[in-house]
Amino acid sequence: MARDTPQVRPASTTAVPKDRKKKDEAIQGTNDYSIVSKRSVEKIYYAGEPEFLRPFVSKFRRRAPVINRGYWLRMRAIENALVDFLKEPTSAPKAIINLGCGYDTLPFRMLWKHGNRCSNIKFIDIDYPQLMEKKVATIVDNPVFNVQGLANEPSGTSKRILLHTAKYIAVGCDLGDISGLNSALKEELALENHAIMFIGEVSITYMEVEKADQLITWASSFENARFCLLEQHLPDGNEAPFARTMLAHFAKQTPLKSVERYPTMSDQKVRFLTRGWDSVDVANLWIIWQARAFLSVAERLELNRVEPFDEWEEFALFAGHYFLLLAFSSTATRTTPRPRYASPNLSVHIPLTPANFGLTVSSTPNSRGQGFRRFGAAFKVDEETIGYHGGLSSTASAGIFDIYSSQEPVGTLDGPPLKLVCHTITTSPDGRRHLLIGGRNSPNNVNSHSWLRTETGWQKADPFPGRYRHCAVAVNLGLRSGVLVFGGRSATGNALGDWHFVDFESGKRQPVRCSGSPPQPRWSAAIIATGDSCGQLVGGLGGLTETIFEADAVCQDIFGWELHDGAELVVHCIELGRAYGSGVRFGASLQPSPYGMLLIGGISRNGAILEEDDVVLFRPLDERRFDANVEFKSLGPVFRGQSRPMLVGFGSVATNDDQMLIFGGGAVCFSFGAFWNDRCYTLTLPSASDIVPNWQLRLPGCRTEVKEIKDESSSHPAEEELTSTSTKTFIQPTSSPPGVYPALHHAAPIPRTTVTTPQDTASIITAGQPCILTSVPLGPCTTLWTPSYLLSTLPSSTIFTIHRATTPYLTFTPTKNFSYASTTLPPFLAAAQRGENVYLRSTSSASPKTPTTLAADFPSLAPDFVLPPALAPISNIAHSSPLRIAANVAMWLHYDVMANVLCQIRGRRRIVLFPPADWMRLNFRPGDTTSALNVWTAESGALSGCSPQMAVLRPRDVLFVPACWAHATIAVGPGEDGEGEAGGEEGEDWLSIAVNVFFPSFPWSAYAVGRDVYGNRDVAAYEQGRMNVYRLEKMQWNTEDGKEKVNRLATWLVRGEGSVGGEGGRVVGKIKKRFDGLPGGVAKFYIERLAEEMREMVR
Repeated sequence: MARDTPQVRPASTTAVPKDRKKKDEAIQGTNDYSIVSKRSVEKIYYAGEPEFLRPFVSKFRRRAPVINRGYWLRMRAIENALVDFLKEPTSAPKAIINLGCGYDTLPFRMLWKHGNRCSNIKFIDIDYPQLMEKKVATIVDNPVFNVQGLANEPSGTSKRILLHTAKYIAVGCDLGDISGLNSALKEELALENHAIMFIGEVSITYMEVEKADQLITWASSFENARFCLLEQHLPDGNEAPFARTMLAHFAKQTPLKSVERYPTMSDQKVRFLTRGWDSVDVANLWIIWQARAFLSVAERLELNRVEPFDEWEEFALFAGHYFLLLAFSSTATRTTPRPRYASPNLSVHIPLTPANFGLTVSSTPNSRGQGFRRFGAAFKVDEETIGYHGGLSSTASAGIFDIYSSQEPVGTLDGPPLKLVCHTITTSPDGRRHLLIGGRNSPNNVNSHSWLRTETGWQKADPFPGRYRHCAVAVNLGLRSGVLVFGGRSATGNALGDWHFVDFESGKRQPVRCSGSPPQPRWSAAIIATGDSCGQLVGGLGGLTETIFEADAVCQDIFGWELHDGAELVVHCIELGRAYGSGVRFGASLQPSPYGMLLIGGISRNGAILEEDDVVLFRPLDERRFDANVEFKSLGPVFRGQSRPMLVGFGSVATNDDQMLIFGGGAVCFSFGAFWNDRCYTLTLPSASDIVPNWQLRLPGCRTEVKEIKDESSSHPAEEELTSTSTKTFIQPTSSPPGVYPALHHAAPIPRTTVTTPQDTASIITAGQPCILTSVPLGPCTTLWTPSYLLSTLPSSTIFTIHRATTPYLTFTPTKNFSYASTTLPPFLAAAQRGENVYLRSTSSASPKTPTTLAADFPSLAPDFVLPPALAPISNIAHSSPLRIAANVAMWLHYDVMANVLCQIRGRRRIVLFPPADWMRLNFRPGDTTSALNVWTAESGALSGCSPQMAVLRPRDVLFVPACWAHATIAVGPGEDGEGEAGGEEGEDWLSIAVNVFFPSFPWSAYAVGRDVYGNRDVAAYEQGRMNVYRLEKMQWNTEDGKEKVNRLATWLVRGEGSVGGEGGRVVGKIKKRFDGLPGGVAKFYIERLAEEMREMVR
């Protein structure tokens, strides 16, 4: 079982426990944090799968993206090892034994997901008896664990075996009790003849080392055994910033004892080889992540869709400090193929040849709590002043930029009027101008403008294709100078490989064609100019694109580039070779020096940069040629004797030819705490003079007026009206927490399923029950349709009619509480992302009297949206396909007469549905398809007797809404995880984009004749029946006898009870007959409505 972080306890209990019982309790406490984190992964990354961890976690807590991704990686690495084991061809029965399992539900997920490989397998969980007793009680009480019909069997004579089924066995035993383990596994369960896989996922590291070593030796006594160990290690010693933070965290209660004795992967390998194991493979999780065989292209693309993610350095640091070890007995070695990630050279550190000079490093501490900023943009203001703009800071009061200077006093400086992360600010060759390019607020909210600073201040320059984590360098083309920009990451998470040039004088952008050997798309590469218009490009993280897949691996190639100005701008690239050792990195900085270029910091192919490689020399063998081969030289541990910085997300600027400044930087060290660099460092070369300027942080936390990232390229009057009058009112239902709706507490979840054939879809339509089709391949829209893409694809002059309100709860009946406004797309999207009460339901551009279709009304978007062949029964007869873009609004309760599928493209949306039988309790007026009832704010009990079903739709969910099922939707905003708990992450907006495809589920003859724009024209039988009821009303029913007869007619219409005759009976008989042929539930729905209208007539 994974065990990372103990529960937070009062300060008086944070010391390491002294007695055995308290130590055991502390170790068991690590299970609590870990299982909550795995539950977060289960709910977010495994949506639509059985929620095995839910019974063990009383309250869902959404973890930060880096923690989710880290736990997902741990879980997947273990799963892959087990799948490889299950695939082994052997006639022997198999057993998977989880040592220190905690509440992990790995056996049940494996049985559910890989059941076809589990015909001859036993899963055995082992942990402390008191913990296992609780686990067994939970398993027995919850039907979700009845995978493959698990059933209790006799447990034998050992009290240690708490649950024994055909495929799952729970054992309560201290892992240090070798005698007890031997009795349970060898004698009681007779596993000697089994092929065995032992698992130790961050569990035995808490044991006394001698006990853990005995456990490893005992496990090797099984003839056909394997051992899968996932634990922490120290690739760069215990004083490296991440390691220091991690060890301090665990030292509070549960020290990592194994890592003290066996700090490196090599130590762990020797540990197993000297304790009875025949062969050992080991790699850190960052190496495993980069391996092509670890994940398929489709799986990596799917990961990017789950939640916005850009914590790559922090993810790599975490993964680089955890390893997966696979040990094999002699029999297992002969039968087991090498692990899918195994590569003999991938994780070997290749030392660099030492350079023939050294660096002198000095540092100046910042004032307490100041200068904590990372992933900002560093730029040289003048010879004595350096700015560090934007980025992530430790507190909201940290301002948006810091000023470092070599002298006092420091003059005032206006920072760029944006707060961004992962952007660049580049200084012109003459030092007079600066260009800000790219950056983001959140991974899917990207800056698409450049900003130019002149003598008069900052001003917006040309639009720039949105990106962040790009690289930029100043170039001089003789008659003009500008910034050359390469690569980066888009709002969809794709790696970019394009080149652009932005002029320092005009701020105009030009695309640049690349000739020669174009670098593959990447982000976080390092670029430098070694001449006016030539230089080198190093490293970066390769990513997923439309046509290229590099497994999110650190790029090894090195390119020389040269920019040519002519009829068009062309950058000619030549691959100079491949970096090796610690020269392979991303997120690094390149700075010039008389000795060559200095490659500083970043993340290596192995994870954290080793101390001796914090700064390395990168030098062309012929400095006169941009296309010369290069070499790397080691400068040794340059920060030794100083407080060693974490060179991640830092800023660096060459202050002159012989000196450079490093400042800012740090990282969130997974769940162990944050590490911030608390000083600035001056690196001085031997060629420098004896006088070293005193650089330090002079003006921290500077502020400036911050503008929102929004498109202002159009000035249509409707835009001004929208942005000036729209009011934002955030949804907060009746003082309940977000996502909790008092009247819907009894709502059942909408079932989820998958379809693979048209027959599957036809069966669902025939059944007439709502369900969510999960992971439906809807085409590239699920990746492409970001605000920036919509703005760049749709004409900015197109006028849309939107709903606009001053409340999030829109009503249509009895009166509309919203207005219709005409606007263009840029201001609408900006308002929607801000959470304003706006909503777009597309209408036909040809005529308001015809249904809208995506193909006709959005021809530039239509190719992106594709219903797969399995949904052919829907696409072949589609009536309309409106585009819906919703923000902070809740739509009124209504029903549609046509069936439809709601295809969620971006964002999330909560929906509740009611079966037709509930209509009388939902306040529908005669003849109306809309209700005045607000189901979201209704009091508890208001919907008793109803049978609602509710769910949150996520991208690639397709909800089937049967005919006449009433439904309402509401926003799932920032800070709401979508299932009723607070969560979310920075930058998550309100925007929900969906395509709604309506189609007839009855024969066309069943629908009323006439125009049907919205798919909600009632069936012919109902409209004709209302005319018949009107005829009855014209008869004389005012007497008491007449009223009684009408009530009898109504009862007979619904139930067929009692006797009726005369003209009234004939009319009602006609009404009833017209509904023959409609599905029973729909027919009953309409008949009951007509009967109620008859009763209303005589009240």
